[in-house]
Amino acid sequence: MLAKASQTATTTIKDQPYFQSVLTTKQSIMTAPDGDGNITIATPMEQDGQIVAVIKATFNVQSLQAIFANTPTYALTEQGQIFLGQGTGQAVAAQFPALASAGEASTTPIAIPDGNGQILGYVLNQSLQKYGRNWGILVGTPKETLTQNGGSQTAALGLGTAALALLGGLGATSLVGKGGGSTSKRGSSSVNRFLRDARLTAEKIKEGQLANVDLSITGNEEVDILNYNLNEIAVHLQELRTEQQQAQQQNQLYTEVTGATAQSIEELQPILNRVVETLRQELKADRLVIYRFNPDWSGKIISESVISGFTRALDREINDACISQEILDQYRNGRVVPTRNVFETGYHPKHMALLEGLEVKANLVVPILRNKDLFGILVAHHCQDFHDWQQWEIEKMQQYAFQLSLPISRVDYMEKQEQVFSEAQLLADIVGTEARTYKDLQPVFDQVTSVVRTKLKADRVVLYRIYPDRSGKIVAENVLPGFPKALNDEIKDPCISPELIRLYKNNRIVPTTDVYGANYHPDHVALLTRLEIKSNLVVPVVRGEDLFGLLIAHYCREQHEWQQTEIDLMKKFAFQLSIPTSRVSYVQEQAFSARRASLLAALTTKEAKTNKDLTEIFNLAVQGARDLLDVDRVVIYSFREDWSGYIESESVLPGFPQALNREINDACIPQELIEAYLKDRIVPTPDVYNAGFHPDHLKING
Repeated sequence: MLAKASQTATTTIKDQPYFQSVLTTKQSIMTAPDGDGNITIATPMEQDGQIVAVIKATFNVQSLQAIFANTPTYALTEQGQIFLGQGTGQAVAAQFPALASAGEASTTPIAIPDGNGQILGYVLNQSLQKYGRNWGILVGTPKETLTQNGGSQTAALGLGTAALALLGGLGATSLVGKGGGSTSKRGSSSVNRFLRDARLTAEKIKEGQLANVDLSITGNEEVDILNYNLNEIAVHLQELRTEQQQAQQQNQLYTEVTGATAQSIEELQPILNRVVETLRQELKADRLVIYRFNPDWSGKIISESVISGFTRALDREINDACISQEILDQYRNGRVVPTRNVFETGYHPKHMALLEGLEVKANLVVPILRNKDLFGILVAHHCQDFHDWQQWEIEKMQQYAFQLSLPISRVDYMEKQEQVFSEAQLLADIVGTEARTYKDLQPVFDQVTSVVRTKLKADRVVLYRIYPDRSGKIVAENVLPGFPKALNDEIKDPCISPELIRLYKNNRIVPTTDVYGANYHPDHVALLTRLEIKSNLVVPVVRGEDLFGLLIAHYCREQHEWQQTEIDLMKKFAFQLSIPTSRVSYVQEQAFSARRASLLAALTTKEAKTNKDLTEIFNLAVQGARDLLDVDRVVIYSFREDWSGYIESESVLPGFPQALNREINDACIPQELIEAYLKDRIVPTPDVYNAGFHPDHLKING
């Protein structure tokens, strides 16, 4: 129907809303389908900037129904009413309550689960907005179908989008066909040909043949525009498919990451490598690394993806002066650090040297947590140029960091459980050791020093036994190759005073980061220097109310800040060692008491009727005493009336000089000493050469 705006229109036309709307807006309009499914399109014709006529075309939407055949696709009005597809005329909310209203759609497809095993895809059709219509397309796809064929949802959306674009084309073509009697047949032929070709195009889109879509229809401006729009839709769908394939690959990687059954970080390594490679490509970064923290907050790059031509950082050990305790706490709370230009940050010189060595110009740092603790950081580098980090890049890094945290936390839990089990087993073995002498405990001492050194990542761990005279001996040692060994070293440490022994008995613990700044005795410093010690941790092994010795950890390569967890570990093993050592001490004391009682009983019950009988008693006494005391020689020295004397009985180990029957006139025994001996004076001497004895007496000892 053609009406000239300059003439008086008939009452029927003039009063129609579409006619008034075109005159007012000077824009083309498309009406909503009426009760019979008819849609009216009207467009102004202008001459010299004035509307000279309004062209109107009417067609029925059922001509498009074939495009929607056998597909769960629906065309919706702005009010959410279905006008194409099953359930025409019904409100979409009645069939799909999960979709609140058609107005919620946008030009970007959204997906909503409806709770009945389907995913509802919904998108606005931009090609109709020029007609003032925000009509949308709704596609319902079973979840299993979406999983099996990642492109089906996108293709279905594309089919509906093409169908709505077809509405505009039909209207435009109809208008062309209504443009005059001379062109009516040609216009009708154009419509038929267009319908046929557009339907084939839609089928191609439905089947995913996006690369083969090229709807070439020419003849007037409106049809050319439709041709362009449909081809643009195909290109856009190809882009959507590519994006969806990438999303599928990402989701698949997420699934592999979160479902990993690795028992250790080493077993998780292949997945870590895939993540850094995939993420680097998605961000178009030059390098992407996973940096793992050690217990002392130094660290190591355990996974890396870097483009060719730039320095590799994999396995590099890093002690970064820039990572303070404050920054570590912030990382634990999710701190993210995007840096456009690392040279404008004021970083510590050592940190800048590290970045320059890796040719870093811009970086993005995101923490990886492990059961609420800090495992490490995920770091992206741009090395060729500075880079303004976008929000989507930050969110992408955070998503991957979160996904990585799941298997890492699982591995951490399993490793801790294994450690707890192994540690508990070891501690049970220590406590349950059936040893009667300290020599029997040697395997336990060796195992403890080995386990503790490994757990602390220390360079040396020793067990130092302290004797009653405060001298000592290293009875067990585990040390890394390349450092001096101290096993069996006899040590007379001037640092160990009676007061210090008392403090150790009360469980004094001494963690020292810098042994050379601790103001130790020069002799003790000389000992530390000889063993190349820079930091040490000393924990006492208390045996009942006595001190057995010290469990000591050494760092020799560098100074070490001792953590409370490390101190607690040493305390635990020191306490466990105290149990078998106390048991051995008790067994030995009981055995000693029994042997002494047996010896005394033998000595007191034996009758001495002759000198020979007395000699036998003396010999029994020195032999028994030497065995009890575990010493090299025991003698009985007999005085004569003039206080000279001789060795009357002796028990001595093979290899030492014998003193039996030796005549001795000891100038060291004055009258006052004799009187003291008569009063049961006892003289224990740890070092006879430093006791101030008379020179003649020293000759006897020599």
